Amino acid sequence: MVNNPAIVVVAYNRPASLWRLLNSLANASYPVDDIPLIISIDNNDSEEVFKAAEYFEWKHGIKKIMTQAAHLGLKEHILRCGDLTSEYHSIIVLEDDLLVSPHFYSYAVSASTFYLSESNIAGISLYNYEVAESCFYPFKAIDDGTDVYFMQVASSWGQLWTCQQWESFRTWLAKNPELAEKKFLPKYLLDWGKNSWKKHFIHYLIATNKYFVFPRLFLTTNFE
Repeated sequence: MVNNPAIVVVAYNRPASLWRLLNSLANASYPVDDIPLIISIDNNDSEEVFKAAEYFEWKHGIKKIMTQAAHLGLKEHILRCGDLTSEYHSIIVLEDDLLVSPHFYSYAVSASTFYLSESNIAGISLYNYEVAESCFYPFKAIDDGTDVYFMQVASSWGQLWTCQQWESFRTWLAKNPELAEKKFLPKYLLDWGKNSWKKHFIHYLIATNKYFVFPRLFLTTNFE
């Protein structure tokens, strides 16, 4: 079983969005009261973001605020946050423009525990994509009567990684820091900017034949 994944909130310069996410976390259900909450703030000029993190009362475990000394950008910030798996064993990563379902934590623990020994699973998504990123057309996974489906697409709107899953990606990324040429990667991926960590994770999924687990119901939503 995955023991009490830490919740890692990735924040930058959106205090109102951060408050919305933190309040949804406060109103969610948790099986235990020993859940670490880490709020990682990328360097910015907004004192309100730090105040929101500081004033928020977390009643389900230890709260830790991390402030980055220099501006990292989204890619490096997510990578730094993912590296927290070495300390907390498993983490749920939530960017500050998200809102969580009251049941997000129970689902994350159940799904990650179920697939813990599956070496071809690279992460657990909390979000159910209904738009194809390649063309922005509606997307719906075929209903085969199961609770989840699998895609070689990384989830960036709420996801869980175990230490083993993240270390595998980090080891691969160190050897493959650039996207491969147009041999097998879709064109839209090649057009994403330098701040995208997700394109590298998708590259990793395709190159290693691994998958993300996706729920058929939403456990997070995004406000963009």
